[in-house]
Amino acid sequence: VSSILANIDPAKVRYREILEKLTAFMKYRNIPPDLQQRILDYNSYLWEKRLGYDETAAIAGLPPSLRAEVSLFLNREIIERVPLFRGASEEFVRAVALEMRPVIFTPGDYVMRAGEPGREMYFISRGTIEIVIGDGKVVATLTAGDFFGEMALLLNQPRTASARAVEYCDLYMLEKETFSHVLARFPEFSAHIEEVAGKRSDTAPTSQK
Repeated sequence: VSSILANIDPAKVRYREILEKLTAFMKYRNIPPDLQQRILDYNSYLWEKRLGYDETAAIAGLPPSLRAEVSLFLNREIIERVPLFRGASEEFVRAVALEMRPVIFTPGDYVMRAGEPGREMYFISRGTIEIVIGDGKVVATLTAGDFFGEMALLLNQPRTASARAVEYCDLYMLEKETFSHVLARFPEFSAHIEEVAGKRSDTAPTSQK
């Protein structure tokens, strides 16, 4: 039976093997049942949405030119939505796309918290994010195609709001340090971004900080 399954659907067989090893490990280490279920739910989500594949690992082995093309295909639309990046050259958008890293947050996870230093911005590929301030007031709900936290790429300020996953969320993360390296390669556009950021820093919605 295992041989037949392997020939029919090797990806599904690999997924089952992972679940068996994971389940055995959790029982051996006496992981609490509720935590076990959350871990199994997460792996189930990975299978349903990505067939169990790690996107970063899947394209890591491609030559640089192909990796850049795939990254651009996946991320171009959401990058071009960001006001800071409007008017950017194809080369700049490509460079940013290459540096975006996929991350997954489970329901109830905090992507960022108010008061923390801002070191990343996020692009939503799938799922729903709530922007929360004060004692839990939801001031915005963001979905696929939206972004948040972009002012953290340029300003050394703490977060003014928290971002919480409502459901399983596939996001792309762009780190401040990495973005600085990209800007160093495009000094003309770097000056443009700093000018835009200066104008927006006092008026940007809380959800974008």
